[in-house]
Amino acid sequence: MRISGRKLSVLLFLVLLAALVIRIMVLRSEDDDEESFYRKIFDQWEETAVCRELPLLSFSQEEHPQTMGQLVHKILAQSFPWYAYEKLYLLYPEEEEAAGDEQEEEAAEAAGDEQLGESTGKGEERKTGRTATGGGKQQKENGGQKASDGEPVFQEDPEKQENTERQSAPICRNDFETRLQESMEDPWTLETAQISSQPVFAQALIDNAWWDFKYLIHNWYTVDTSTDASVVGISTPELVTYPAGITKNQKEGYDILVYHTHSLEQYADSHQYAPPNGVVGAGEFLSTLLEKQYGYRVLHLTQSFDAEGRDSAYGKALPALVQVLEEHPEIQVVIDLHRDEVDSNAHLIQQVGERSVARYMFFNGLSYTRTLGALKEFSNPCQKENLAMSFQLQLASDALFPGCTRKIYLKGYRYNMHLRPRSLLIELGAQNNTEQEAWNSCVLLAKMLDTVLSYNIR
Repeated sequence: MRISGRKLSVLLFLVLLAALVIRIMVLRSEDDDEESFYRKIFDQWEETAVCRELPLLSFSQEEHPQTMGQLVHKILAQSFPWYAYEKLYLLYPEEEEAAGDEQEEEAAEAAGDEQLGESTGKGEERKTGRTATGGGKQQKENGGQKASDGEPVFQEDPEKQENTERQSAPICRNDFETRLQESMEDPWTLETAQISSQPVFAQALIDNAWWDFKYLIHNWYTVDTSTDASVVGISTPELVTYPAGITKNQKEGYDILVYHTHSLEQYADSHQYAPPNGVVGAGEFLSTLLEKQYGYRVLHLTQSFDAEGRDSAYGKALPALVQVLEEHPEIQVVIDLHRDEVDSNAHLIQQVGERSVARYMFFNGLSYTRTLGALKEFSNPCQKENLAMSFQLQLASDALFPGCTRKIYLKGYRYNMHLRPRSLLIELGAQNNTEQEAWNSCVLLAKMLDTVLSYNIR
């Protein structure tokens, strides 16, 4: 006897219906709670009758507008993982494409930010490692540096690790103003300010005036692999003859702007100090030294540009800098103070008398990369003046405090150094230095800045 398909369907339906009725009777006898009773009916019915016996009914055309073939493929993919691995990309080609496009857009955005230097870093970045950070990282002299635009070179996300440690560490509630006052009155700080520097600096300019290009680059610079210093035309005579000296404002206004593209950079023990700490605290100390000891009028911008991430910090800083400089056109010197990232085992330190100081590094962007060539849309009209400023500070440091500075680092982008001729990017120590070591370095930096800014080429 042959049973037709229609009769078979009716028979299966009756069997399921009978099973359901029996199940309902059993559940009702076991549980008098009406809510629990109906919940069990629903769970059992969905699981056994629909999902197992009739899987096609679990998909509605309204919710899943697809062909029957696609529906079958989807059911197979959900039931057999190996099938999903092999075939799932055929079911949702649009989603795969969208994911790929999103990744490409993110990569392009990151590359654009880095190449403009308005995203980086420590990115580095800009930085020495910033070598090879912001754009890739590579170990440099003195234990390495940041990559292109802000990513650590040697460790997996050390910033996050540091932040976690700081959150759990006890904070010393010492008052920043008290700490600042004590540092200003420190005999070592006062003695350093009294050093006679002009004759030494002038002699350094004369002695180094005619070095050739190869000797200059080899002995005074670290050139990031992303760029080529030879295309810029760095010339020792131009570097040493630039009149970096300024006339101080005697009335209202400012001479110097100090800010931090990466304000969240901290030192090894920054968590022990109440804010402002880290690189911002060091910037406040440097600003105070320049004002109180050397008579400059300094504007310290403490705004955080990297709160949402390092990669966009340069781009976020630019509008704020433009606004400040438009409001204060009298500002002649712009300093972007950073803290570098080096090998976890490296400690950038030098002895000056009885004090340990964090070694520092001057940084310049060349607006040129080997991949893109000259970045004409993001050129730096102040590039030669920027290079001269960092070079003269390097000379002053070597003359006054030998061994405290690292080689000047050259990278491909401009890092917002196009806004003023006397623009500086300074890497003050690294993550392994203490705050005291960084503050000791500020004493030296203030002295060198005054030496260069108060000297006029005649």
